Amino acid sequence: AAINASSNNEVINVCAGTYNEQITINIPLTLTGAGGGITFIDKSGSSTAGDIVTIANVVGDVTISGFTFLTGNASTVASSAMHLTNNTGGTININGNVLTAVQSASGTANDNFGLIAGYGSTSALVFTNNMVNGGGDNPVLIELYNGPVSITYNTIYRGPDDSASKDAIFIMNYGASNITATQLISGNIIDLGGGTVYTNGTRSAGISVTAEYNGGAGPGGFTDVQITNNIIENLKTYRRGISLWDNSTGSGDIIATVTGNVISAAPTYTGQFGIRPIGSITGTVVENNMVSGVETAFLGANWASGSPSGTEVHNNSLLGTVWGIDWSGGSGTLDASCNWYGTASVSGVAAEVTGLVDYDPWLSD
Repeated sequence: AAINASSNNEVINVCAGTYNEQITINIPLTLTGAGGGITFIDKSGSSTAGDIVTIANVVGDVTISGFTFLTGNASTVASSAMHLTNNTGGTININGNVLTAVQSASGTANDNFGLIAGYGSTSALVFTNNMVNGGGDNPVLIELYNGPVSITYNTIYRGPDDSASKDAIFIMNYGASNITATQLISGNIIDLGGGTVYTNGTRSAGISVTAEYNGGAGPGGFTDVQITNNIIENLKTYRRGISLWDNSTGSGDIIATVTGNVISAAPTYTGQFGIRPIGSITGTVVENNMVSGVETAFLGANWASGSPSGTEVHNNSLLGTVWGIDWSGGSGTLDASCNWYGTASVSGVAAEVTGLVDYDPWLSD
C-alpha cells in the first residue's frame, strides 16, 4: 500500500516482520527493510505466487535493500524473487538482500530464478552484497540487458534442481546487435555443489556469458566483459568455473578479460574444467587466475561458430588433474607463457599441455 501511494523518489522504510505479499515498482523510489534476517517477503507457501518483486518501466533510480525474498514454489505459476524489465535511465541498485528461490518437492515446473533482469532495460544495474539461494533455474539470469551491469560481492548457491543445466550467473545476448556496455562480474563467491545428478544434461557453470544464445548469424555478443576476483568452488562432475560461449553461425563474439579468479573442485569428483572459451571467441585475456583440482584447468573448445583464437593465457596457476591447458579445440597457436603447472621440469610441463600451445617460458614455483 505504501508503494502504491508513493510519489517519485520517495524513501519507504519497512519494519521487521514477515509479509505475505508481492511488490510492483514502476516509479523511482528507495525501499529499505530493517535487515535481511528480520524483514521477510515470503510467498513460499504458494504455488501461484508469481514474481515477488517486479521492477518495470521505471525511468530513474530504484534502490532495494535489507530484505529476504522467498519465491513461491513455481509448481503451477512461474515465480522469481526479482524480475526487472524495460527500465531506462538511472540505476537499479539491489544490495544487502537475500533472494531464495523455493523449489517444490516434486521439482519446479515453471521459471524459478533468483534475479532475472533485462528485456529492454538500459538502466545501470548494480547487484551487490546479496545472497542468492538457487531453486529451479539460474540464481542470476541477465538476458538482453543493454545497460551496464555490475554483479559484485554476492554469495550465490547453485540450486537443487536436476532437470536441466543451471549456471549460477548466466548472462546472454542474441539478435543483430552487440551489447557494448560493461558487464562486470567481480568479487562473488559461487558454490556449485547443489544438485545430486552430475551429467552433461545437468551441467552448471559458475559464470557463463553467451553470444547469440538462440543461434543465428549474430553478432549478438558483448564487447566489454570483465570477470575478476571471483571464488568459484565445489565443482563436481560436468561443472565448469567460467564459460564464454559463442553460439552464432556468423560474427558473434565476446571480448572478455578473466583475471584473479580462484576456481576449485569438490573432492573426489572428476570431469570438470576451470575456464573455457567455446566457439569463435576472439581476444580473451586470461591472467592471474588459480585453478585447482579440476580435470582440465583451461580448455579451448570448438563449436558451430568455429574455434577460439587470439587468446592470451599468462601468470596463472593451472593445476588440472589431466590437463593444465587443452587447446586441441582452439585455432592457431595459443600464447600461454609464464604459467604454473605444479612442476618445473620440461617433461612435466609438456605433459600438462595439449594442442598448439606456446608455453615457454613457464613459471618454476
